[in-house]
Amino acid sequence: AQIIDLLFAEPLERQHAQAIGATLADLAYAQPEALGRTYEILTQQLLAGVAPPQRLVLHTRLAFLLGEVAIGFTRQIRATVLTEQEQLHTALIEQRKRVEAALRASEQRLRLVITNAPIVLFALDCTGVITLAEGKGLDALGLTPDAVAGQSILDLRHITPQIIENIQRALAGEAFTDIVEIDAVVFETRYAPLRDVHDAVVGMIGVAVDITERTRLQAELEALRSDLTPSITSPWSDDDSVTALTRREWDVIRLIVAGKTNQEIALALSISIKTVEKHISSVYAKLGVHSRADVTIWALQHGPIERLDPPAQG
Repeated sequence: AQIIDLLFAEPLERQHAQAIGATLADLAYAQPEALGRTYEILTQQLLAGVAPPQRLVLHTRLAFLLGEVAIGFTRQIRATVLTEQEQLHTALIEQRKRVEAALRASEQRLRLVITNAPIVLFALDCTGVITLAEGKGLDALGLTPDAVAGQSILDLRHITPQIIENIQRALAGEAFTDIVEIDAVVFETRYAPLRDVHDAVVGMIGVAVDITERTRLQAELEALRSDLTPSITSPWSDDDSVTALTRREWDVIRLIVAGKTNQEIALALSISIKTVEKHISSVYAKLGVHSRADVTIWALQHGPIERLDPPAQG
């Protein structure tokens, strides 16, 4: 009805026609399928009830009117699209700000943990060059992140053959945990390979936890236990020389018989390798043997392995 009124209006109202175009644009955005039907009404059915002589007169007016409608339609579509794009852009910026803020907070928490916990977080490339070294655990070694970053691991005086072997294992693709001792500082260290998108090893990463204090307390506890049970004789031996085995030494004997290495024994008992070596030397002396094989033979001669334990104390 508005279109017909416009056709007969004198003069033709451009602004009104453009407003109709804007309304059509909103309709197209809300219900795109309705737009085709609207143009069909405008172009085919609008003049269906108009007498043929009048159609010729109105034809020019209709073309002009539809042009003005198209202008209003285009303007409204452009404004709507730009508004939506601006809203989307603003939303994306806000979302990015939230993500970046959360990331910064997470990084700060991680940095706080690393710089205050007794750990060392380190990484090497495949050539052994240190690409990362962080953590308060470096203080115990007299090192700083800046002092070691970019150096070859082989150039550090603190590196022992055991650590080099562990790094080589990680660079070969193995993930494992080991206990290492550096200048009287004991670390429980987790080693793992770093891989690229093709699963090729491009370096390794490690997390070393300073367990020196824990190890010291365990050693003191072992000493107390030894003082409290100074003479535990094997119930399966008539040899009086097999005496004074501590409970921890019995633990070591069981693990030796199980075929464990010194490193594996250290991990199983949460003690350092040096402490394991001291226990083994004491076992050798008390049993009068000279090798792990001798310990195994002695143990197997005295009963099933599950029975290898000192008698309960009353």
